[in-house]
Amino acid sequence: DVLLYFKGDVGTTRLHWYSRRIRQTLYLQSKEEGWRDKYNIMIGFPHDLPEGYSEWLARSKFCLVAPGDGWSARAEDAILHGCIPVIIMDNVHAVYESILEYDQFSIRVKEASVRYLPQILLSIPKERIEYMQRRIARVWHRYAYTVGKVQAAAHASAHQSNLHKLTAMGFTDKPEHTLPPVRQWPHQDDAFHTIMQWLYSRIPWAKGREGQQQQQVQARHA
Repeated sequence: DVLLYFKGDVGTTRLHWYSRRIRQTLYLQSKEEGWRDKYNIMIGFPHDLPEGYSEWLARSKFCLVAPGDGWSARAEDAILHGCIPVIIMDNVHAVYESILEYDQFSIRVKEASVRYLPQILLSIPKERIEYMQRRIARVWHRYAYTVGKVQAAAHASAHQSNLHKLTAMGFTDKPEHTLPPVRQWPHQDDAFHTIMQWLYSRIPWAKGREGQQQQQVQARHA
C-alpha cells in the first residue's frame, strides 16, 4: 500500500557532496510538496517514519536505491522484500547488474529527473509492476546468504519473524499476485554462489584482450 519507501540518512546534516544530493533533494521536496499525503511516498530519517523496516519494505511497491557515502546496497534490501528497486545513481551499477537482467525487475531514474519521481512511478502500468514483481520472485534468492545450517536457519527465522510482524500490524490480506509460496530455499544459487559464478565469468577478462575475445566467440556459439 506504500508507493515508494526509503528509511535512512537523507543527508540534510551532511556535506553537499553526500549522495550526490539525491537523498537530500528527494527528502526536502517530499516534505515541501506533501508526497506522503498525496502519493503515500515515505522518505525520511528513522525518526520521521513509523517504527519498523522490513515490514515496510514488504508493504511497498517501490524502494529507493540511491548512493550514500558511496555505492548503495539498498537494492538487496528491496529485492529480498519483493519491492521493486528504483535506482537513482547515474553510471553506477547495482549489485549483479552486469549479469542479471535488471531492467526486468527494476527501474532507473536519471538524477536530473528526481523531482518528477511521483509522476514517473504513477505512470507505470499495473501490468508492468506485476511483471517486475514476478521477475523479482525469480532472482531474490541470489541476494540472500543461506549456505550452511546456521545461515539457513537464521534466514528461515527472519522470514517467520517478518510474517508475525505483518500480522501484528494488521496486514493480513492475501496478496493480489498469484505467485506460488516458497516451499524450499534455493540454497544452491544464494548470494555466495552467485558471487562465485560472477567471478568465474570474469576470468577471461583477467587475461586481457585475448581472453575477452575468446569469451565473446564462445558466447556467439553458445
